[in-house]
Amino acid sequence: MATIALAGTVQLLAPPCSGAVVVGAGGWITTGATKDPTYTGGAYQSYYNGGLSYAELGAAPGYPNYTSGLLAKALGVPSGRYGLPAGFAILVRPVGSDSPGIRILKSDIGSGQAGDPHYTIDLHPRIATLLHFNGKQDIEVRAAGNNLGAPATSLDTACASAGGIYSDPFTHSHHLVPRRIDMGVDYDGSGEIDALGDAHVTFAGTRIGGGWTCNTPENGGIVYQLKDGPDQSRYVYLTEDVIPTVTTRQNVVAGQQIATFAPPGGEGCIEIGFASGPGPSPEAALLGQQAQSGDAGDNRTYCGQQMSDLLAQTGAPAGLAEGRPVTGNGC
Repeated sequence: MATIALAGTVQLLAPPCSGAVVVGAGGWITTGATKDPTYTGGAYQSYYNGGLSYAELGAAPGYPNYTSGLLAKALGVPSGRYGLPAGFAILVRPVGSDSPGIRILKSDIGSGQAGDPHYTIDLHPRIATLLHFNGKQDIEVRAAGNNLGAPATSLDTACASAGGIYSDPFTHSHHLVPRRIDMGVDYDGSGEIDALGDAHVTFAGTRIGGGWTCNTPENGGIVYQLKDGPDQSRYVYLTEDVIPTVTTRQNVVAGQQIATFAPPGGEGCIEIGFASGPGPSPEAALLGQQAQSGDAGDNRTYCGQQMSDLLAQTGAPAGLAEGRPVTGNGC
């Protein structure tokens, strides 16, 4: 993510400007795609932009060109905070949409588009693609809280969700029960497990070591690299009570079976998350987000929450936060 721009933001009002942040039904806030009339240059002129950044969304009073922290207040960010807290989720949707919105985190919001005063919010390209959003339209935002946002089938063609690109990997699983969010997301279940998206398998095997065990000694694992979609080129791991039905270097498509829960015909537990590379090593571990003592999975990591959010967008059940704060600020 680029360096945070400390000045410059779009007018936080829906035209015509009314002198306060416009909060609509259900707490939705419209950010208008208009040039910020308060900008006068100054010390941060080289960083001037019109794109609301994750810092600006939670801006506290006292910084240039922020409307007295009104947007932060409307989002429910604690007074005096600059920037969104780690793990603070918001929902975004096009103005006028009746969608529940797409749930995004800090890592999905950039630091503004330098030199263009007309951007309304600087969304990560993968989110902008889901919304068919070019950066210059009005957009609605609100604090997400426990709202998971739009499932795969709830957005129309004007607001396509991740479900159009990725597939619920547990569509054909049985007795699926979501468990905690840790370095990935844990689930209990039985039966088939499918590929999240079109991908190239970079690792598949059993007795893989690394402590990847749960209810059985299967110690299985699969890693695949996504070929397209919002998370193109990222690696996904699936480990623990896993019996692969694919082999290394095999290409798969979204929704294709890649594994079964172990034991065959019974129920087991698995973990799915983002890997740091072609082997079964979590990105959360590479970033130091895991617990440093006791069970390494005790922390609810940023990477695990990101995977939980993505799975929820496909229609899979989200992982359990269990009242724990998010550890880490990116993935």
